[in-house]
Amino acid sequence: MHKNWFHRDSGGPHRARHHGFTGTNAAAFPSLTSFPGGSQVRVTGFGDLTIQFLQHLQAYGVLPGRTLKILGRQPLTIILVEQTELALEDSVASQVFVELVDNPV
Repeated sequence: MHKNWFHRDSGGPHRARHHGFTGTNAAAFPSLTSFPGGSQVRVTGFGDLTIQFLQHLQAYGVLPGRTLKILGRQPLTIILVEQTELALEDSVASQVFVELVDNPV
């Protein structure tokens, strides 16, 4: 069973801005949408997400330094965090910046 986030808040004063990438071009960093299903990735930061989405992701363990597995990419990005599967819209998944893990532990 996985958690679904189908709706993304349209914005407003409670938006997070490039957590982990202050003063850099966050668009230059790969995101969850950059890698195929089966990839092991490590979270490096966050892009343009609302504070509520950022808090939801962090509550489920999507934190900088955490290793995740991308289970699938269509129609949603499905990731495995510890023992929990999360399904993310591309608009959210594209704002979770990651790096490929060469030798997962």
